[in-house]
Amino acid sequence: MININFVFEASGFHVVGEHDQHIHRQLQQQQPQQRNAVTPPLPNGRPAEQDRRHPNRNAVRPPLHRQGRAPHEPRVERPACCCFCYGTAKAEAAAAGRPAPPKDGPGYWSGHHSIIDRRVVCPVLFEVVCGVCGDTGAEAHTTEYHLQHPDLFRRRQH
Repeated sequence: MININFVFEASGFHVVGEHDQHIHRQLQQQQPQQRNAVTPPLPNGRPAEQDRRHPNRNAVRPPLHRQGRAPHEPRVERPACCCFCYGTAKAEAAAAGRPAPPKDGPGYWSGHHSIIDRRVVCPVLFEVVCGVCGDTGAEAHTTEYHLQHPDLFRRRQH
């Protein structure tokens, strides 16, 4: 004959057999000890609330997306390349029917950048004058760029 009992838990009544009752009694004996244990706060500083039915549910562990991954490889420093000058060289090569030069290869585009900290530093772009707003120097941009991105230039007052 199987002994069946009803056990009341916070979530409602459950039907359990003798083996389940034994496990349930063991868990009940352990629970007062767990209630007295101090649960460390969560990484966000809020106290962790312990779920009595699943005591390990709120255990602090690394997020799933970080488990088992190797650390990121350090970035490889590439030589300075001006995208404005390289784009010009690429367009010139296409117009002449030649293949585009390698971006990391030697050329007048290597050795400098086009913009640093939102300021133009490329000597070629520095001399360009926008046909729409007249900007040049450290604020220089092409007329084509101005027409493609008009909202970037509406906010500024001259």
